[in-house]
Amino acid sequence: DHAGLCAHRDRDREDGSAYTDGAGRRLSQRGTWAQSAQLSRGFSERMTKTCDFLVIGGGIAGISAAAFLSAKARVIVLEAEKTPGYHATGRTAAIYIRNYGNATLRALNAAAHGFLVEPEGVSETSLLSPRGELMIATEDELPTFDTYVAGASGMDRLTAAEAVELFPILRPEPIAAAAIERDAMDIDVDRFLQGLIRLLRRRGGDIVTGAPVSSLVREDGV
Repeated sequence: DHAGLCAHRDRDREDGSAYTDGAGRRLSQRGTWAQSAQLSRGFSERMTKTCDFLVIGGGIAGISAAAFLSAKARVIVLEAEKTPGYHATGRTAAIYIRNYGNATLRALNAAAHGFLVEPEGVSETSLLSPRGELMIATEDELPTFDTYVAGASGMDRLTAAEAVELFPILRPEPIAAAAIERDAMDIDVDRFLQGLIRLLRRRGGDIVTGAPVSSLVREDGV
């Protein structure tokens, strides 16, 4: 079934105010997206597309969801900026940490590892490269630190001297405990994102940029 959602986007006038008479972009019933693109003053062209899934936001989360949904469905991504990955995705220094988060997140992290190493359809080589993560704790932070390490896998405890040897700018005096996750990896975010975009487009998905969604409404009871 189609989403049956309606999205409205007000376009700005030259004086900075917004049109409120329906000009802009919209989704009509059964997942139809109608784009009004102002080509010149007083003239608009309307285009209509239909999809099974509408994804709002073209960051790494939205693009990855769209890329995999597009294997079996028609997908459109609406991105407010001029290019996907413009905000947090474009600035992130991503790192794969298997032990990040609670038990649920750690299970998801572990499940993602195989794909990141062999990203079929996205890249011919691994998206990961060695980094390692060193954690240190002061005396006051020991309870939180001990809980984290106790629930982790693949972490080695270190002495303060061992931590300083790995990272010489540290001062040993405040370090009450330390641990290292040697299998923490850098993620090549740009290659990951661009590969997902190519996969989405190969599967017939569309990405529409410059398309912020300001509201969603239902039409005709759908």
